[in-house]
Amino acid sequence: MDHLRSDIDALPKRPGVYYFYRDDTLLYVGKSVDIKARVLSHCYAAKTDAKEQKLIGSANSVICQVTPGELGALLLESREIKQRKPLYNRRLRRKVNLLSWHLSLADHVDDAQGSTEQTIELAPHSWPPNDGIIQFGLYRNRYQATEDWKNLARDYDLCEKKMGVASNRGPGPCFAYQLKRCRGACVGEESTTSHNDRLRKALAQKAGLAWPYQGAVAIVERDESGDKHYYVLEKWLMYGEASSLREARALLQKRKNKRTSSAGVLLDLDEYRIVLSFLRSDKHSEIIPLEA
Repeated sequence: MDHLRSDIDALPKRPGVYYFYRDDTLLYVGKSVDIKARVLSHCYAAKTDAKEQKLIGSANSVICQVTPGELGALLLESREIKQRKPLYNRRLRRKVNLLSWHLSLADHVDDAQGSTEQTIELAPHSWPPNDGIIQFGLYRNRYQATEDWKNLARDYDLCEKKMGVASNRGPGPCFAYQLKRCRGACVGEESTTSHNDRLRKALAQKAGLAWPYQGAVAIVERDESGDKHYYVLEKWLMYGEASSLREARALLQKRKNKRTSSAGVLLDLDEYRIVLSFLRSDKHSEIIPLEA
C-alpha cells in the first residue's frame, strides 16, 4: 500500500471510476460513490485476500475519473471494462448467455375455444427487444427461470400448464388449480384468450423491457454541489449527456434531426439493466420528459 500512498491521498471522496495501472498496462477498473474509500478497501482487503494482494502488489499507480453521481459511474465502468479489457476484471468481461421467457402469438387458432394460442418458450435473451415478441426476465439458468415463472403464475392465478411449468404434464388440471390458485384454463373453465390477456397484463406490470415513457426523457443526477446533470434517453437509446436542461433538449433535437447522421446509441444489455435498476430506484433526483 505504501507504494500507492501518494496516488491514494490525491483521490477524491466523490462518485466515479478508478483505474489501477502497472506502468502502461491497465490492471483493473472499478466504480464507487466514494472513490477514495473504495480504493482504500482494496488495500485493506489485500491483507487477507490473495486476489487483492495480487492486484495491489502489481499496481504502481491509481488514477480516477469523477462522475456526477452513481449512474454515471456505473455506465462509465461498464463501457471502460468492455472497451479496454483490464487484466483483472472478470465479471463484465465474461459473456453470459442469459435466458428469457419469450411469448408470441401463433398464427393458428384453438378450434375448441376459438381463441388464438400463445406460444411460450424459454430461450436465449435477445437484445434489442423484438417488437413481435414479449420477453420476460433475465436468468442465468433454467431452474432460476422456472421458479420465477411459477411465482408469476402463483401471484396472478395463472395456469402452470398453459405457462409450460406444470409438475403434472398429463391430462387433468394443473396442481395450482387443485390449490385454487388457477382459474381453470387447464380444464376449460377459463378461455385461453382470457388467460393470455391476464398473463400479458401481469407481464406489463412486472417486466421492464418495454420503454416505460411516452417519448424521450432526461434522467437527472445531482453532484455533490447540487448541480444537475442530464442523461438523455429514448427507447433504450442513449442520445448523450448534458449539463443543463436546455442543452439536453438541444442534444435530442440535433440527434433526431433527419439531416444529421448522428443517432442514439442502443444501450447494451448491461447498460440496460443499469438504467432500468436506476429508474426503478429513488436514487435519481427526477425524470424530465423531453419534446423532440
